[in-house]
Amino acid sequence: MANSIRTVSGGLARLAALWAVSMALPLGCALVAGTVVGDGRPEVVNLLARVLLAAVCLPWVVGHRAGRRPPSKGEPSPALPAAALALAWAGAQADASVTGDASPVGALAALSAVFAAPVAEELLFRGAIQPYCDGRFGRPAAVAISAGLFALCHGRPDDLLWLVAAGASLASLREVRGLAWAILCHVLFNGGAWLWAEASIPVPAPVADAVSVAAPLLSVSLTALFLATALHPSRTHSPEESR
Repeated sequence: MANSIRTVSGGLARLAALWAVSMALPLGCALVAGTVVGDGRPEVVNLLARVLLAAVCLPWVVGHRAGRRPPSKGEPSPALPAAALALAWAGAQADASVTGDASPVGALAALSAVFAAPVAEELLFRGAIQPYCDGRFGRPAAVAISAGLFALCHGRPDDLLWLVAAGASLASLREVRGLAWAILCHVLFNGGAWLWAEASIPVPAPVADAVSVAAPLLSVSLTALFLATALHPSRTHSPEESR
């Protein structure tokens, strides 16, 4: 009983520390960027903050070779995570149509959102946090934890559903194809959102309302199926994966 309590308390302490890190690192980079750039240029601050976050995370990822997975026969197909990500994207765009957030942005803001943000976020959540959790909690738990922290870090409660769906999909893609694939798919996700906003395609309100809820739920369901069938918790870890 005492060992079980220590195990649970240790796990909760690690999760709390991960949550603190996932919040503190982006916030710290934003504060540094704001100090350097000054007021009145939020697009530049956002871009610099994301570049700083990527620079902070990259040495850890490279040093621990966290973006690589040893080749494995019978590795699960990325089809389910890719489909889940597409559904999360549809939910995000429908949600933006409902809330009125699907509006074009300037070139610098687009550069930050489409390229800098995906690289920085993937290095942090899928390159650093996920492999850490993989070695301590197992692959399915690592996917769930990184997805949850990814969603919470955005600080947008109204978007929590599709953020969790997107995070879980990207984490699953990282598990079967590596960090580079997760970054690429995240770039495509954000780039598609930017193109959709630029196109200003009208969506009937009833359709947008339905898709904004149904698509992320279906996305999470597909990811859960993938975790249950492809990333079995009993899978053994190599020493390199557990680092």
